[in-house]
Amino acid sequence: MNTIIYPKKIDSKFYEKTIQANPNVVLDGFYYGPFDKAYEESRVELINSYKLTYTCDYWLDGYYWHDNYSFFHVADTNVLRLVEKKYEEFSIPLGCLIIAVKHRNEIHVMSPDGMGFDLLFNKKAFHQYLELNK
Repeated sequence: MNTIIYPKKIDSKFYEKTIQANPNVVLDGFYYGPFDKAYEESRVELINSYKLTYTCDYWLDGYYWHDNYSFFHVADTNVLRLVEKKYEEFSIPLGCLIIAVKHRNEIHVMSPDGMGFDLLFNKKAFHQYLELNK
């Protein structure tokens, strides 16, 4: 099992500005419904899931890189599956990965329906992705 050492300074406020800047992101992913009580509860859960968001952030730091020639598209759900596999976390919500990507300001391409995105890997990182995915 690969472990993550969480910084002492990380708390629920660490990703709060990024979450507030992206009102269409909830714990389960993208949300385009009414701003009701369920929406507010999911946003609070997303803020409180900062350790899972940091897990995604940590994986992106170690395994994801790109350059001006990056063109290998990998779907968000596939990246999330790799993060779960690497750290043996079986229930990381998609919203945590989305916030980690937005917080790091990583290059990504939104799907036409706005319900998902692809990360752009460079050739070496993509081949490493294929190895991790075996």
